Amino acid sequence: MLRNKELCFQLAAQILISVIACVICIFINPTACIIVAVSSLLIIIAGIIAAKARCNKLSLLCDDIDKILSGDDSISFDSYEEGDISILKTEIGKMTTKIREQNNKLKNDKIILKDSLADISHQLKTPLTSMSIILTMLRTKELSDSDRKKYVRDLSMLILKTEWLIDTLLKLSSFEAKAITMEKKEFACVELIKSATEPLLIMAELKETELVTVAGNEKLVADFRWCNEALQNIIKNCIEHSNSDSKIVISSEENALAVTITVEGGGNRISKKDFPHIFERYYKTDNVNHQGYGIGLALSKQIVNEHDGIIRAENTDKGVKFTIIFYKSTV
Repeated sequence: MLRNKELCFQLAAQILISVIACVICIFINPTACIIVAVSSLLIIIAGIIAAKARCNKLSLLCDDIDKILSGDDSISFDSYEEGDISILKTEIGKMTTKIREQNNKLKNDKIILKDSLADISHQLKTPLTSMSIILTMLRTKELSDSDRKKYVRDLSMLILKTEWLIDTLLKLSSFEAKAITMEKKEFACVELIKSATEPLLIMAELKETELVTVAGNEKLVADFRWCNEALQNIIKNCIEHSNSDSKIVISSEENALAVTITVEGGGNRISKKDFPHIFERYYKTDNVNHQGYGIGLALSKQIVNEHDGIIRAENTDKGVKFTIIFYKSTV
C-alpha cells in the first residue's frame, strides 16, 4: 500500500491538515484541540483501513487477470461489490468474455483446419495414386499404341478432375474464411441457366441425358459468377447420377417474394439413408457408378447460404428435384 504514491500523498495531506488544526485549536480551546486530534486520528485510521481493503481488492483483481492470461477459464468476477472496483470489474469482465470467445474461435478454427487438411489429403490421395499407376503402365515397353492412348486419355481426365477438386476445395476454404465478397447485380435467369449448362453438354451427351431449359423473363439480383458455380454443380451432380436416355429440366419462376430455380429429372432417386447428408462435404452415396468427390453440392449450398437463400432436394417421379430459392428482400 505504501508503494502507492497517491495514497501516501493523501495520507501526508491528512496528517498535515490535522496537525495544523490541532495547533490552531490549542490557542482557542485545549478541549477542542483534543477532540480535533482524536477525530483526525480516527479519520486517518479509517482511511488507512479503507485504502488497505481497496489495495487488497485490486491485488486480487490483478491475480485473477494473470490467471486468465495464463489460460484459466474458471475465473469469475461476480464476487466484487459495488463501487469503482465493480465498474473496473465490469469492463475487465467484458474484455475477458471477448478474449474467451476469441480463444474458442481459434480452437475451433484449428480443429476445422486440421479436419480440412485431413480431408483434402484423403481426397487427393485417390487420383494421385491412380495417376502414379497409369504413369507406371505407360513406362511399359510392351504396351500397345491403343492401350497407351487409353492410359494417356485416362491420365488427362484424372488431371482435370484433380484440378477441379483443388479449385473447389479452395473456394470452400475461402467461404469458411469469410474471404468472399458477393458482387450482386441484376441478370436474367435464362442467361444463368445457359452459362451453367453449356460446359456440361458433352458430359450429358456421353451419359445419353438430355438437358432442357425452361425459362422466361425472370430477373435475379445476385452474384452471377457464384450462382453459376452453384447451379453448374447441381446440374453436374444430376448428370452423374442420371440414367441413360433420361431428361433433366432446368427451369425458373418468379413471384412477389422470390426467384426460384429448379433442376429436375435424371430418372434416378436419392435413398432415404442418403437424403440427410447430400449437402455435407465429402459425403458419397453408395452408387458405385458415381465417381464424384462429395464437395460440389456442399459448395452450392454454401453459395446459396451466402445469398440468404434456400436449397433443398426431393424425390419425384422424374428423378431428383433440386430447388433453389432466392428471396427478393435479401438478394
